[in-house]
Amino acid sequence: MRDAAGGTNYVCFYDANGNLGQLIDRSDGSVDAKYEYDAYGNNLLDASDPNESGLYADDNPIRFSTKYFDSELNYAETTNDGLYYFGYRYYTTRLGRWSSRDPAQELDGRNPYRFVHNQPTTMSDFAGLLTIRTLWKFDVFNRCMAESAFRLDKPAPCYGFLVQEVVVRIHVESCPCDGTSSVDQFIHFWEAWRVHPGEDRWEGEPMWGEPGARCTDIFDSGTFDGPGCYSVDAVGVVKFFCDSTTGHLWKLWPAGSIPEATWMPATRLRPAWWDTAPVEGPAMHSLFFAVTACCGPPPCYAHDCEVSP
Repeated sequence: MRDAAGGTNYVCFYDANGNLGQLIDRSDGSVDAKYEYDAYGNNLLDASDPNESGLYADDNPIRFSTKYFDSELNYAETTNDGLYYFGYRYYTTRLGRWSSRDPAQELDGRNPYRFVHNQPTTMSDFAGLLTIRTLWKFDVFNRCMAESAFRLDKPAPCYGFLVQEVVVRIHVESCPCDGTSSVDQFIHFWEAWRVHPGEDRWEGEPMWGEPGARCTDIFDSGTFDGPGCYSVDAVGVVKFFCDSTTGHLWKLWPAGSIPEATWMPATRLRPAWWDTAPVEGPAMHSLFFAVTACCGPPPCYAHDCEVSP
C-alpha cells in the first residue's frame, strides 16, 4: 500500500476477518497506523491520537473489512465515526447496520438494514450481499474443523455456480520447533456448487445439485499426533457467477478429481473468468489451527483453533 501524498510505502497486516490491523513503514519498520475493532467494526483506538494509533491512522481510508472508510459522510462526530463503502451500500459501525435498504428488499428478512443478521461474530458479508455463516466448530487438542454455509442475499437471476477459491498452507516442524527443520505444503484449487434460478440457499440437505439444497463447506485441519509443531492456514473466497460466464462446470471440471474437494467439480487451474465481476461476492472465510507437541503426551499439547466468520 502506498501513501501517494507522503510518498510512503506500507506493508499491510490483517486479522483473520480481513480487517486492517497495522500499517508498517517499509523504510524503517515503524508502525504508522494501528486499529483494534469490536464485533461490529467500531475502532477501539483513537485514530486522531498519533501516540495511540500512529501518525497515519487518521488519514488512512482502508480499515474495517478492508473497505473504504469515509469520515466526512453522514453523522461523523469523531475521527472514528463515518461510513464504510461495501460496493452496494454504506455500513455504519456506530449503529451496527446498513445506511440504506437491502437491494433485495425483504428477501433476507423483515429488517432490510441489519448487518449479517446481527451476528457479526459468526457471519461475514464482504460486499453487502453474499453472506457466509459458520454452522459449527469442532476443536480438540490435535484437530480443528468448521462448517460454513453460503447464502445469496437475493435469489439467483440465472443458472450459475457458487465458486470458491481455496488456499491452504500446512507447516510442520520437528522439535524443538526452532525453524531448523520444517516442511511447508501448499494446496490451491477452485470448487463449485450448482445454483438454480430463484435460489438463495442455506436451508435443506447437503448440496447435490438439486433445487432447494444447501451450499456448505468444511475446513478440516487434519489430525496431528506429534511430536513437533503443526499449523494450518486455510482461506476460502466465494463468488457467484452465471453459466454464461463460467460455462457448465459440472461438465468442464471433473467431479471428485481433487481429494480436498471430495465429490465436487474442481480444478487446480485458475479460471480465466475468476477476476471478472461476479453477480454477488466476493465473501471470505478462514480457519487457523496451530499445535505444539514437544512436551510429552497429548494432555500437555498447546493448541489454537480460530475460525472466521
